[in-house]
Amino acid sequence: MTLRAIRGSLVLGLLAALVAHVALFGGQHAIGGAYHALLMQATSAVSLGFVVFVGALAWGLSGNAGSGRVLSTRLREELPGIGSVVASAAAWYAGIEAIEPHHLGAPVIALIVALTAASYLVFRLARAVVDGFALVAVALCHSPFSPRLPAWGRRPRWLLILAHSFLAGRRFARPPPIALGFSRA
Repeated sequence: MTLRAIRGSLVLGLLAALVAHVALFGGQHAIGGAYHALLMQATSAVSLGFVVFVGALAWGLSGNAGSGRVLSTRLREELPGIGSVVASAAAWYAGIEAIEPHHLGAPVIALIVALTAASYLVFRLARAVVDGFALVAVALCHSPFSPRLPAWGRRPRWLLILAHSFLAGRRFARPPPIALGFSRA
């Protein structure tokens, strides 16, 4: 796993851990215990930040990409692999369960299945979002109906020469040379 994919695995792993917790326990208890509101706000902020990051990256790279598939391939390099999402989801799940008050735990096989399925779903959703951002960014950037115009422009300056102005009377400051009058025909 590359260093660039760590931020993606942390975000996607957190989302997968929350989905797995909901799949296992439903509405029996609030995830995170006393820290439920803080955990939900942090998850929302981190997820929104990751979506904004991917969107900005798609917009920034869309000028050099020929099609949406090329840009989508470049953006998928920012996403982690499914194995790192599962590992991150397991770590997040263990951390969240550690701060909750003690309750009846889920069976280990159900926990493994829930974490794997939630990680796969979140991973596929992230790939679909990246593909969508890539296609939209390339379509907007290469659209013939929206040319890139500067935000400001200089107005053309017209030099008005009035018929009776000083410049109108001084067209010829001296007569033409005399040699032009003696041409041989």
